[in-house]
Amino acid sequence: MLILVQTPLYESDAVLLVKFGREFVYQPEVGDRATPIANRNQETLINSEIRILQSDNLIQSVLKSVGVERVYPPQAQNFIQGFLKSLIARVCPPPAGSPQPSDVPDNAAVLQFRQHFIVEAVPTTDVIDVSFTHPEPRVAVAVLDRVLEVFKESHLQAFSDPGVPHFLEAKVAESRGKLEKCEEGVRTFQVQNRDSLDQGELLLHQREVVEAGIKEVDNQIAGLREKLVYLQYQAHSNEQADGVPLQPERDPAVTQAKAHLLELQLTEQKLLASFKESSRQVVSVRKQIDLVKEFLRDQEQGGMNAELGMQIVSAKADLHFQEAKRTSVRRQLDELNAQLEALPRVEESYNKLKRECDSFEKNYQNYKQKLEEARVSQEMDEQKIANISVIQKPGLPSVPVSPRKLLNLAVGMFVGAVLGVSLAFVTDSFGSGKTT
Repeated sequence: MLILVQTPLYESDAVLLVKFGREFVYQPEVGDRATPIANRNQETLINSEIRILQSDNLIQSVLKSVGVERVYPPQAQNFIQGFLKSLIARVCPPPAGSPQPSDVPDNAAVLQFRQHFIVEAVPTTDVIDVSFTHPEPRVAVAVLDRVLEVFKESHLQAFSDPGVPHFLEAKVAESRGKLEKCEEGVRTFQVQNRDSLDQGELLLHQREVVEAGIKEVDNQIAGLREKLVYLQYQAHSNEQADGVPLQPERDPAVTQAKAHLLELQLTEQKLLASFKESSRQVVSVRKQIDLVKEFLRDQEQGGMNAELGMQIVSAKADLHFQEAKRTSVRRQLDELNAQLEALPRVEESYNKLKRECDSFEKNYQNYKQKLEEARVSQEMDEQKIANISVIQKPGLPSVPVSPRKLLNLAVGMFVGAVLGVSLAFVTDSFGSGKTT
């Protein structure tokens, strides 16, 4: 009879999935913008969520929202006490807005709730099983629905910081003020030192052009030296080969060289009319004249092949010209560096001021970006958007989970039969011994 009169309990189940998202990522509010860092492992996160589900605040909030009397109604023996309380409440009603006694869950209700509330993590997964048992199926579903709502709110409160947007707003305003003040200082400095700054910028631009020209000349010199080495090697190989060289006066290359020599000599006379003998143009032409004369002397002495010799002469002439050009450009670079060094320290102060503005600009953009992210996160919190998904909502149970009357009845009958047989056997044994 005891088994038949036991109150059945219905269990409502729900399944939660804990996803790795924004709440579990650490993003510094100050400093440079960096890659977010996960500050916990997955097992720790699951245990934290379970602890939130089992917290007293969550249980009290659920009981208060659903109603303590609905979840745990007063027993029959408390009927008179409940009647007296209701009578007193009618005679002396409490002040408006004060919580009703039934709306405030006591420790006994919380303890009783814990006995029927089960939270378990599924091993090797990110899933949490939540269940609640109650004599009324609809109450079990209502309680579990409210548990999920309060849990999401508690989760967001635990992993969010509402004070971050206000802090970042203050930092944005502060960094913007510093940036505007620094930019105003740059503009004032430019007005006061415009002539020096313009001259410095012009000299810097000229130095960049001259440095690029030096690199180009160096590349030309390197190529001509390699070419000259190769031509000289070819000339040396031809000297060792058998053959009868052409007569110098019949060789077309010799004739061309003489014509080129005459042209260079005429050019020299024209340059001397406008330039000094120490000028770069005159020195370069004279070096070319010397090379052509050396070539003609070699040909008269029966030297190298005339065509190869002309190539060597041309390569040497180009090499001398490029070397002279490099010397001139190097001298120009030295003059520019001397002029830059002679400028006052205005450029250094200006660059320092610009670096400060760049730093303020970087901080301002950094705080501004973080403020936008914090506001988006705050809006997501207000809309209760969290990385917690309910993959199985609480369902209305149709079959009680306890007591299992048929199983308990069968076990009771079996135990009773065994005890009856054992008692009959013992009675019969004692009875037989007494007869004897």
